[in-house]
Amino acid sequence: MFDGEGGHTDIERPANPGAVSMTLATSTGPHPVNGSASGEFERLARLATLVLNEHIDDAGLCAACRGVAFPCQFAVLAEHNTALVS
Repeated sequence: MFDGEGGHTDIERPANPGAVSMTLATSTGPHPVNGSASGEFERLARLATLVLNEHIDDAGLCAACRGVAFPCQFAVLAEHNTALVS
């Protein structure tokens, strides 16, 4: 499931550590909503939790984004998503 490079599956690392390019996906297809958004919110919460568990503070740097100050943009976005679904 993880490629060993910070545990990322579908995140493309930018050439410039200060730049962020993000493509997050847990599957190749769309996720249908069956009359309710609760399934999508649950999926978003699970994905945000995975990101937050990988992008942790390592002496002021993100443990997953080599050379990037903590919190990185991935951690910030995941925090926002967690707040959205709670």
